[in-house]
Amino acid sequence: MQTVRQPIATWIAWIWPAVLFALFLVAGALLSVYYFPEFQKEIILGVLIFSIWMILLVLAYFLTAGSTVGVSHMAIVNGYFGRTICYISYKDIQYVEFSQNIFARVVKLQKGEVHLLASTANRKQEIPYISMENGETIKKRLLNR
Repeated sequence: MQTVRQPIATWIAWIWPAVLFALFLVAGALLSVYYFPEFQKEIILGVLIFSIWMILLVLAYFLTAGSTVGVSHMAIVNGYFGRTICYISYKDIQYVEFSQNIFARVVKLQKGEVHLLASTANRKQEIPYISMENGETIKKRLLNR
């Protein structure tokens, strides 16, 4: 079963968290420079390094994560620099939760969690952003099992 990356519109869904991240980062940097002006260069360098690292992590997650909705099972791929693939039969799923932020709703994406009939350690699997059509397909296959 071939897994598919997250849709390109995922970047739009990530706008809200990215804006919050940038606001808090800039506010923290400005406060730090205000109270510690002698460390201005170090603070700016730290902010730049941290920002670049976060952008690389988001890019790595986008390139790695994905999913596939099959007839009798689904595959969920997560990871940053490595891939973790979880194949789940619909009969082993207890329930699924989907969520959206306002930007994801506009581009018709949703992410979710699959709650399994399994041991406590492996009870929940994160679903990266998928199209609402795939979410409806999962719902129909769960209800028709």
